[in-house]
Amino acid sequence: MVALVDDDPYRNVYAEEPLPPVSDAEAALWWELLDGALDLIRREFPAYWPGVTGILAAITPLRPRHDGAQVSGTSRDAFGAVGVAAPDGPETLALLLLHEIQHAKLGALMDVVDLYDEQDSRLYPAAWREDLRPLEGLLQGTYAHIAVADFWRSRSSRPHEGADGVAQREYLRWRRGTDQGIEILVGSGSLTEIGLELALQMRSAVQGWA
Repeated sequence: MVALVDDDPYRNVYAEEPLPPVSDAEAALWWELLDGALDLIRREFPAYWPGVTGILAAITPLRPRHDGAQVSGTSRDAFGAVGVAAPDGPETLALLLLHEIQHAKLGALMDVVDLYDEQDSRLYPAAWREDLRPLEGLLQGTYAHIAVADFWRSRSSRPHEGADGVAQREYLRWRRGTDQGIEILVGSGSLTEIGLELALQMRSAVQGWA
């Protein structure tokens, strides 16, 4: 059972501000969105289903941005919780959950094993950011965007979803960015043995899509 956390005083652990407590009607809309998103993940992304159901324990409604950009986040201090601004439908929520659960999985792994040399102070380009990222940020972003690219890959393979070309363009966009991130990680020389094995497995998974 996933909890809707809208009144916990310690829920402000995300980059975006949480909303005040929602009304009963708003809560009902959240449950409708969540049910639809989870059903979509179960049906269309079974490889991710165990991770989502095994990790996701709480949703915290976040304040939307003025520019209309999608808002979601996780925190290493709140494992199992995902913060989200109300999306435009269950498909978008499914995408955001796949993305954020990737972050949660990798964060948990990084709590128990070293994946990179923390002495590496260099900054690296990331296709999804205008600013340069530290190695940890690049690793987190690349791992999470594997799920984003996979989501759009699946969407683009469905004629009714990919008819306007949006899904295909999004897939190519995130696939290129993910490929770039993986190659930078592998070539950084700063991954540990386990971190390098993870990066190589990421490369193998993505190359298998071709």
